[in-house]
Amino acid sequence: MKHRFFLKLLVMTGLLGGGKSVSGQELKTGVRPYPPVQRRPPVRRSRNDATRPPLLAAPVAGALGPAFCPLVELRALNKAYVRELAYRRGLRAARPADQSPVRFDSLLLPGTVLHNQRLVNANGGLFHDHQHPHNELIGYASSMMRHREQPAQLAHVIWQAFDDSKKGHKEVQQDHRFAHVSVSCSDTYFVVRLDYQPSTTTKAEQKDYARWQQQRVRVP
Repeated sequence: MKHRFFLKLLVMTGLLGGGKSVSGQELKTGVRPYPPVQRRPPVRRSRNDATRPPLLAAPVAGALGPAFCPLVELRALNKAYVRELAYRRGLRAARPADQSPVRFDSLLLPGTVLHNQRLVNANGGLFHDHQHPHNELIGYASSMMRHREQPAQLAHVIWQAFDDSKKGHKEVQQDHRFAHVSVSCSDTYFVVRLDYQPSTTTKAEQKDYARWQQQRVRVP
């Protein structure tokens, strides 16, 4: 039986389409050559904050409030999402020989989880964390609880939600260049971050993620 549920999605990307953020329009490609791998792209500013009042969308530091409980163990979810992403990308186009296979980037996870926490705390519209240089896909769905303790099913639902989107999520997900990924999911919000090179964590992320781990109910 198919389930219908309310879904909102938000994407921030500057690695495709000439470094432009995507907000309510199709992602444009071929504007300029892809930046060299050895260069870190500049921090991207998203126009998508129009979905939230400015005073609520601005704060990004810290994981305030009770830690959310992931629907499934986070490493299991990331493993399932990587498997789903690799499979779906392979169906669309063969991975170029010079591109790395998709993999879970554990250093991306702290920031992914912390922004998931911010969305849970705000409990409102979707907004991006502007203080990071990665591609960020954000979604909201009202019926994620039915996939509790089902990492494979949850990973597919997250992939499908972004694949069905017309705001640039699909293009980012299916691009083999974004081989380093992480995903986090609460009972209503899910966040995916992708990059074309390994990541590093800031001291603030390490501190806040450690605090989140101490507070949460389920340890990944």
